[in-house]
Amino acid sequence: MILLFSFQSCMKNERVKTQLNKDFPEKCRELVLKENAIGEKYIFKVTGNSVNEFDVTYLGHINTIEHDNLHILNVSSYFGNQEDSKRGTGLLYIYNDKYENLGYYNLGNVSALPSYIKNNLIVFDYNNEDCDGRTEISLVDSIPSEIFVNCSDKGGDIYVFTKLE
Repeated sequence: MILLFSFQSCMKNERVKTQLNKDFPEKCRELVLKENAIGEKYIFKVTGNSVNEFDVTYLGHINTIEHDNLHILNVSSYFGNQEDSKRGTGLLYIYNDKYENLGYYNLGNVSALPSYIKNNLIVFDYNNEDCDGRTEISLVDSIPSEIFVNCSDKGGDIYVFTKLE
């Protein structure tokens, strides 16, 4: 009985250590996932001498053929020395039902983020001066190691999935 109690205590401490080891952006993403508010943008800022901001939007979930859900997040990450000179990058994160981060696509530009999820497809629906293309990506069978996102009739971009262990 004492051994079991000690084991449970160690397991609880291990979970606490795991939570403490997560970085600020990961905690922000998990918070948005748990809110489960599709399309709602959450803005997180770290105050200091430079710009460090994360805009996180939960796009929704995709049902896989294995009857699991993949949860999709758009993340705009801004950084720089001053507000008027900040730079941004767009990342598309994928989580499982246990809120475990499976990985991400680094889309480079904030404007490259997908628009929404519809009928189990991630929809990139561009309508700006640079791009006017539309692409629908399916994750129902698996998470592709690469995706091609159409920009215009002249081409598009290929993005690689970075899998987390």
